[in-house]
Amino acid sequence: MPKGKQIQRIAIQENIVNGQRVKAFEVLGFQNGKWKMIVSGSSVGHKFITSVPKATYKK
Repeated sequence: MPKGKQIQRIAIQENIVNGQRVKAFEVLGFQNGKWKMIVSGSSVGHKFITSVPKATYKK
């Protein structure tokens, strides 16, 4: 993403065939030369979807 990508929603899925295994997660984005935490959580389940403040990230 050399020019960056604007996001406003994040979706994460986990295969729950063997139960929920994700205990914690963080999603980071690279903005203005620094890594910034966009969202964090304690479980994903089948699907975790959230809205985040609209921003452009390069990585």
